[in-house]
Amino acid sequence: MKKKKDISRNLGIDSSKYVYLLIIVFTFILYGNTIKNGYSFDDDFVTGKTAVAAQKGISSIPEIFTSRYMTGKDLTFGYRPVAKVTFAIEYQFFGLNPHISHFINILIYALTGIILFIILRILLRKYNPAFTFVIIAIFLAHPIHTEVVASLKNREELLYFLFCLMSLYFFIKYMDTQKILYFIGGLLMFCVAYFSKQSAITFAAVIPLVLYFFYDKSTAYKDFLIKNKSIIIIAASIFLCYFLCSMPEKFLPPEQVKLLSFENPLHFVGNKWVRYATGFYSLLFYLKLIIFPHPLGFYYGYNMLDLVNWANPWAILSLIIHSGILVFGILKLRKKEIAGLGIMVYLVTIFMFSNIMFANNGIIGERFLYAPSLGFSIILAFLIFKIAKVNLFLNYIPSNQKSMLVVVLIVLLLPYSAKTITRNSAWKDEVTLFRSDIDYLENSVKANDILATVLLDSVYRDMGRTKDKARYTQDIHDVVKYFNKSMSLYPANPKALNNMGSIYMNFFNNPETAVEYFKKAMAYEPKNVKVTLNLGQCYEFQKKYDEAMLYFRKTEELDSSIVQAKVGIANAYFGKGNIDSAVWINEGLSRKFPKADFPYVNIGNYYFLKKDTATAVSYWEKAFERNPSSYEKGVSLYKYFKKKGNTEKANYYQQKLQLPK
Repeated sequence: MKKKKDISRNLGIDSSKYVYLLIIVFTFILYGNTIKNGYSFDDDFVTGKTAVAAQKGISSIPEIFTSRYMTGKDLTFGYRPVAKVTFAIEYQFFGLNPHISHFINILIYALTGIILFIILRILLRKYNPAFTFVIIAIFLAHPIHTEVVASLKNREELLYFLFCLMSLYFFIKYMDTQKILYFIGGLLMFCVAYFSKQSAITFAAVIPLVLYFFYDKSTAYKDFLIKNKSIIIIAASIFLCYFLCSMPEKFLPPEQVKLLSFENPLHFVGNKWVRYATGFYSLLFYLKLIIFPHPLGFYYGYNMLDLVNWANPWAILSLIIHSGILVFGILKLRKKEIAGLGIMVYLVTIFMFSNIMFANNGIIGERFLYAPSLGFSIILAFLIFKIAKVNLFLNYIPSNQKSMLVVVLIVLLLPYSAKTITRNSAWKDEVTLFRSDIDYLENSVKANDILATVLLDSVYRDMGRTKDKARYTQDIHDVVKYFNKSMSLYPANPKALNNMGSIYMNFFNNPETAVEYFKKAMAYEPKNVKVTLNLGQCYEFQKKYDEAMLYFRKTEELDSSIVQAKVGIANAYFGKGNIDSAVWINEGLSRKFPKADFPYVNIGNYYFLKKDTATAVSYWEKAFERNPSSYEKGVSLYKYFKKKGNTEKANYYQQKLQLPK
C-alpha cells in the first residue's frame, strides 16, 4: 500500500482533493459573474438559427459530424463538430439557456486547470512544488482568457486546449510506463482536440517539445535519434493523426467565405515582404497584450493594425525582439532550463496566428493567446521565483523568501483577477460588449460596423413590437455615427452604404439621400440583390415607377426567388395605371404560395385605391381565409359588413375573432 502511494506521489498525482477544490473555487471567483450573462458576439454560430443542428439535441450528432461548422447562404466554413456536440447535449437537457452554457464553460476551464496541475506536478517533480502552483495561478487569472471563457462561441478554444493537454498527459504516461494503451489514448485525445478546433495542430510541435525537454536521454547529437525513439514515434504519429483527421473535410461542401479587406487587408496583398513585416508587427502587439492585457477589445482588424513594411520601426523592433527571444529560448532549451521551454511553447503556439504563414481574419485575436499564455505563465513564474530569490529545485522555501514570493505573486494576481472579473461584465450581451469597447477600437472599421449593425437590428426588432420611431432616435443617431466612422476609415463598404440608405429611407424620410447611398453601394457590388431591391423600393416610394421597375427586374434577374421584387413590379404596374398586370402577378403569387395571404391583400389594396370597395373586400376575405390570425384585417371586415347590414358575415367574423357582442 505504501509503495502504491509513493508511485502516485512520484507521478505527481496528489491524493488530496483540496488542490482541485482550490482550483475550482478560484476559477468560479474569477468567472462566476459570467453565469448571469446572456448571448454575445458570434454566439449565434453555436446557438442561433445558423446552428440548427445543435438545437435538435442528441439526435443531431450524426448531422453535426457530417456538416460544416457554419452553413449558410453566403457563409460556409470550418469543421468543429466536438464543440457543437456539447451544445447539442446541453440543449437536450436544458434547452437554449445561456446561463447553463456559461456555467459549463467555467467547468471546462476549471477542469483545464486541474489537468494542467496534474501534468505539471508530473513533469516538475524535481522542482519546488510551489512553482507548479504559481504557474497555475497565473494561467487561471490571466485576463487574456476572458474572451475564451466568457464567449460561448469560443468553447471550441477551451475544448481543443483541454484535449491537447489530455493528449500530452497520456503521452507522458506512455513515456513513464511504455504501455501502448497510453499511446493510443494520446492519439485519440489529439484527434478529439483537432475536431474541436484545428488550432490543435500547434500541439503537434508542443507535445514532442515538452517530451524532449523532460525525457531526452541523448548526450550528443549523433545519438539523439537512437536515445529518443519514443519521442520521434510520438511526433510522427501525431502528424499522421493530423493528416487523417483532416480527411473528412474533403467530403464536405466546399468552404465559401467572403474575404473582406477591412477584416485583414493581407487577404488581398501579394507582397510577401509586407506580409512578413505585418506579421512581426502583429507579434509585437500580441506580446504587449500578453504582458499588459489592457485595454481589451472584441475585434481588432483594419485599421487598429495597419499593413506595414520593413520601413516601419515597430516591425524592425519586433523582428529584433523575437529573434533574440528565439535564440535565447533555444539556448536555454538545450541546457534544459525551464525558461527556455516556456519561451518555445509561447513562440510555437503564437506563430501560427502571426499572419506570417497566412492571414487571420481580424489580423489578431485575444483568443489566439490562450495556448501561448501557458508558455508565458511558465516564464512569468520563473521570473517571480528569481525576483523572490527562491531556489527552483528545493522542496522548502525559507520564511523570508516565502514572504517575498507571496508578495510578488499577490501584486501580480490582484490586478489580473480584478481585470478578469470586470472584463467579464462587458460580455453580458452584444450591445454591452460593443459599446464598452468602441472607444478603444475607434479606428477599427469592423468594430464600428458591427456596433452600428447590431444597434440597427435592435431598433428594427423593437419596432416590430411598437411603431414609435421617436423612442429610438438616439440609437439611430448612434447607428449613423458608427457607420460614418466606419466608412471614414474604409469608404468602399457596400454593406454600410446600403444600411445608411435604409436609414435615410425608413427613419429620416429622405429618399433622395437614400438613393445616393444605394447607388454608391451598387457601384462596389452591382450584383448585390439587397441593394437593387432597396433601390427599387426607394423609387417606388417616390412614385418613379419606371426606375423602380428597372431595379426590381434587375433584382429578379439576380435572384428569381425574391418575392419582394415580384410584388414591387406589380406595385409599379399599378402605379403606372396598369391594374390588370398588377393583379395578374399577384394571382400568380397566390398559386405559387397557396397558404400566403399577401397576394390577395395586395389585390384588395389595388381595388380599394381604385374605389372599388366591394371587389377589394372580396379579395381581403380570401386573404383572411388563408390567414385567420390577421386580427386587424378581420376586424376591418367585421366593421365593414356590420356597417353594410350584412349580419351573416358580420357574425361570422365576430365569432372567428371572438369579439364581444
